[in-house]
Amino acid sequence: ELESLLLSGQREAACKHAVAHGMWADALLLSSHMNEQTWRSVMAQFASRAHVRGSPLGTLYALFAGCGTDALAADTANDTDKANDAEDVIGATTSCAEDRWQENMAMMLANPTAGDTDVILQLGDRIWERFGAAA
Repeated sequence: ELESLLLSGQREAACKHAVAHGMWADALLLSSHMNEQTWRSVMAQFASRAHVRGSPLGTLYALFAGCGTDALAADTANDTDKANDAEDVIGATTSCAEDRWQENMAMMLANPTAGDTDVILQLGDRIWERFGAAA
């Protein structure tokens, strides 16, 4: 069906189809040839659906999508309730960024992105609140 949509010039529909069917390579490639907002939305959905909440890779991909501090959101909705925008970037597992804070911090420091300073500060605040000074 993806090929049929593309053959008829329906790139946006093809991208939506790819996302709906978890065809992430296709979805990301197609969206990168559309517009920045579409690409960010697809990247955010990829971060959310292909990686568990708290995963350093999911956090990094959410930052690539421009999600900022929403990359650490404590959203517990399941995938069927997710909107198609960058605010819904974290999956529906019981894990969270604080559980793997060292790995998340290392990932962000090794792969700087625009706006990551605010995310690093927020993660630090959460660690302090959860574990106290001796984290």
